[in-house]
Amino acid sequence: FGFIAAAMAAESSSAGQKHDAPPPPGAALKRVRDSGKPRTRVAIYGGSFNPITNAHVQCAAEILHSGRVDEVWIVPCGARPDKPSLKTSVMDRLVMCHLAVNTSFGAGFKVKVCDEEMHHPRAMPSLVLLNFLEARHPNYEFKFVIGTDLIEQLRSWDAQGCPGAWDEIPDAGDIIFETKEFLVIPRPGFEHSGELPSNFEWATPQVEGATLVTMELSSSEVRKRIKALGPKGAEGLVPPSVLSHVERYNLYKDG
Repeated sequence: FGFIAAAMAAESSSAGQKHDAPPPPGAALKRVRDSGKPRTRVAIYGGSFNPITNAHVQCAAEILHSGRVDEVWIVPCGARPDKPSLKTSVMDRLVMCHLAVNTSFGAGFKVKVCDEEMHHPRAMPSLVLLNFLEARHPNYEFKFVIGTDLIEQLRSWDAQGCPGAWDEIPDAGDIIFETKEFLVIPRPGFEHSGELPSNFEWATPQVEGATLVTMELSSSEVRKRIKALGPKGAEGLVPPSVLSHVERYNLYKDG
């Protein structure tokens, strides 16, 4: 409880404060590349995680098992004024992600939780998030995780500005599609025909003959069951530590 109380207090004290933009990435990134040292490969696994489910945990594990990255960072999105259904606070969702990771994986299994978005007034466009992370962490090489259902939509993604936090980026969809790296997760019903662009790669198992283990379980399904049956309705669908947090703080009673 002490950790959660301290975290809630930190969120309250930082509310309304302007957070500094990251330093320009160019010079630092160039120094890292010129050093010849390999950068740590990190998969950025974003979402609302409202709440994080066993399917999310399993997907994070499979991304790391693919061998395409050295670490996976789970990034719960910031506030979404445009999405009324996202009523759960950023802090609650962040804490649940930490609980899921800390009780599902050993310390040596490099799945982590990134709190970047909680420090901003609202959810960050994907391109803005990647730019911020690249500027803050020049020693890391970031790969954005997407499902096959999103490949065709990428070029339509925008990056509207947020006053005092970041500027609008024109043609954001084309920029992210052409300049960022992606890890692709197969989604049922969304088969991708043909070759992927060179900056996209499949998150397939590195063991020959193995298949990617996936689970179709949405957060909305979990919320629906909790609303109807209480926390017991989600037993086995989310990590027990997450379910305890849901019950303790009376989350999702209204769906």
